[in-house]
Amino acid sequence: MVWVTWGFVSWAIGWLYFLSWSVSFYPQVVTNYGRRSVQGLSLDFVCYNLLGFSCYAAFTIAAYPTSARLNDVFFSVHAFLLTSVTALQCSIYDRGEQKVSPLCKLVSGSVVSSALIFTLMKLSFASEFLSWKTLLLSLSFVKLAITAGKYVPQVLLNHSRRSTVGWNVWNVLLDFTGGSLSMLQVVIDGLLRKDWSSVLDNPVKFLLGFTSIGFDVVFLLQHYVLYRKNSETTPLSNTSP
Repeated sequence: MVWVTWGFVSWAIGWLYFLSWSVSFYPQVVTNYGRRSVQGLSLDFVCYNLLGFSCYAAFTIAAYPTSARLNDVFFSVHAFLLTSVTALQCSIYDRGEQKVSPLCKLVSGSVVSSALIFTLMKLSFASEFLSWKTLLLSLSFVKLAITAGKYVPQVLLNHSRRSTVGWNVWNVLLDFTGGSLSMLQVVIDGLLRKDWSSVLDNPVKFLLGFTSIGFDVVFLLQHYVLYRKNSETTPLSNTSP
């Protein structure tokens, strides 16, 4: 009975973090649309986000249902689609003088090229060493690496502008909630099963939540403490961060 109760709690937490993380993409899209501008939003951040979620979506789809839950699949695919919308906004709305950095272009090109080369080699040679599991696990760690670095351009942009205008704080609050719930679900599942193999098979899920929370704290400090005087606090549909 206890297992059933906590199993339901884990299931509920999974969908709650799915909702929190999923909804977190919309405030920025609404802000961009309301301002008809993406000034204040790092283009490198958007580019890394798109690359990362494309990798993560591929991993979760292939890993379901062994080491990825249905909510993981829904989240990653939804995140990829919404990030694509944001990237489209960046291509049509006012960007000011912002450009995608050479480093971001290099990283993105390298990841895409490596994935294509691996796929072609696997299809050509069908080597056990070049297994699909190896590729997918590599993609999941690419997502983790991108998450660890993707927030840095936005942190630096906020710092250089001494403002978070254009960067929606609700995105951060919802992301913080989702990351916390995601980590909690992993811990509950491990305790229930007395088996941490799910963490070992899908370590990215736990580390993604931990990494996101750390950067969210930085963003909240920038918005509410460091650059509070230079940040607007009007409704989402206006120009608020």
